[in-house]
Amino acid sequence: MSNASIRYGASLRKRYNAIKGKKRAAYKCELCGRENVRRISTSIWQCRHCKAVYAGGAYTMSTQKGEVAKRLISELNKHTYKKEEGLRANEILAKEESAATNS
Repeated sequence: MSNASIRYGASLRKRYNAIKGKKRAAYKCELCGRENVRRISTSIWQCRHCKAVYAGGAYTMSTQKGEVAKRLISELNKHTYKKEEGLRANEILAKEESAATNS
């Protein structure tokens, strides 16, 4: 038996073991890239190599909603960057056209 406090059902013990495994696993650090991030307390994770601290899920380093939010933010950043590049390109073209008409 995995834990004496979990009784009366195999499905409960399986769920407990699955959560326990996720909680104790090492996760990859986003800063240094090593697989050294461990759980300090509920929702607080720290890399043992570079000492970076992350807020995440209670039993895993990231939650499903957190992954969705991260993806949305990166998509928004890509679109913002493309708009800025487009504005810069338009400014350069306008300067070239004005220089061509002035000469």
